[in-house]
Amino acid sequence: MMHTYQKPKAQYPVLIWIALAFVTGIGIWACVYWYTDGGDTGPRLLVAVGTAGLSLAFGGVLGGIVKKLFDAWDDRKMGIEAHTAYVAQLLEDFKTVYNMVERARFLITAHKSAKTYGEQMRDLPDAIILLHNIKRATEQGFPNLYRDLEGPIFYCTIFLKRLVEEYRDEYLSVSRKQSQDEADNKRTRALIADGLEDRDAEIAHTAWRDIGTLTHLGVLLAATGPDKDTGRLEDFSSYRDAFVQHIDLASYALMLRMPGNEDGVRDKRMDADLKQFSDAARAAKQEFKNMAKEVQGSD
Repeated sequence: MMHTYQKPKAQYPVLIWIALAFVTGIGIWACVYWYTDGGDTGPRLLVAVGTAGLSLAFGGVLGGIVKKLFDAWDDRKMGIEAHTAYVAQLLEDFKTVYNMVERARFLITAHKSAKTYGEQMRDLPDAIILLHNIKRATEQGFPNLYRDLEGPIFYCTIFLKRLVEEYRDEYLSVSRKQSQDEADNKRTRALIADGLEDRDAEIAHTAWRDIGTLTHLGVLLAATGPDKDTGRLEDFSSYRDAFVQHIDLASYALMLRMPGNEDGVRDKRMDADLKQFSDAARAAKQEFKNMAKEVQGSD
């Protein structure tokens, strides 16, 4: 996770150099002025030295100011570039999480096998880790941004954790049924080839039927469309409410922080949703903490 630009601390600040140049130049001029008794009848070399000292004083101040302005401009430019890259990286991270879930949604439905179910679920812990990294990076360094992202991070993480925990508890059972289905179907196809079984003999789909009954995976799969083998109906709304809308809210909050978009047109509904879900996330986390304290107290 990258961080926004921070100006390095100069070993010798410009203001010190300005002060030194000014004091040195004025000092030289004052010494010459005192030596020549304030006149210009002294030796030409001393007069020239005094004039040079005065030029050094004012030139040092003017040059220092100009350098300070250029440094400030460079710092601002680098800060904007780094901030843009940082926000763009956060947007890319949320997009990566979304892509992982969408890939799982389509591939599991297309392959209809415990093998693909296992392969796609094994990728989701990486999405959870990515969300944790976003949380740490924004919570510690950018609290105002985190207040907007807290809800989307919390609810996306909850959705993914439910899928992963369900996979942990159910995969072994459906994997064994998949192996049994494959063995049964192999015998059925051999009997059909030998003419000992009707060509319309039913092919076993018990593993896929069980996968289709999983509660949290069902939310994901129902968004893809109806399935005659599991009896699952099409329902995108549950998937949208549990996951997709939070990705959209995070993207909205980040886009508003892209340089040049700070004063852009805001969506009142999305602003309200961001606040609502962030408040709900904070309340839920506080409830979890209270429950943990009660459990520790009872022990």
